[in-house]
Amino acid sequence: MINSICILRLSAIGDVTHVIPVVLSLQEQLPGVKITWIIGKLEARLIGDLPGVEFIVFDKKAGRKGYLDCAGNSRIGSSTRCCTCRWRSGPTWPLP
Repeated sequence: MINSICILRLSAIGDVTHVIPVVLSLQEQLPGVKITWIIGKLEARLIGDLPGVEFIVFDKKAGRKGYLDCAGNSRIGSSTRCCTCRWRSGPTWPLP
C-alpha cells in the first residue's frame, strides 16, 4: 500500500499545470494518501491551494542558500536525499 507520494517539480509552468490532473487522479485512486509537492515559488502562486496537498515552496533564485533551506526543512530534510522507495518516475541522477 502506498502511504505517501512526494512530487518534485520546481519549474516549467506548463508541466506543473499538467500534473494537477495526475494529483487529482492519485487522490481518487489512493484515498488517504499523503501528497507532498516540492515546487517553485512562481508555480506555487499559480496553483494556489490544492486540497489535500502539502506544498513546500523552493526559491530557485536563492541559489545554494535556497537548496540548503529546503534540505534543512524538517518536513523533508534527509528524506529527499536518503529516500528508499519502490517506484521512481522521471530522470534519475546520483543523489547527494
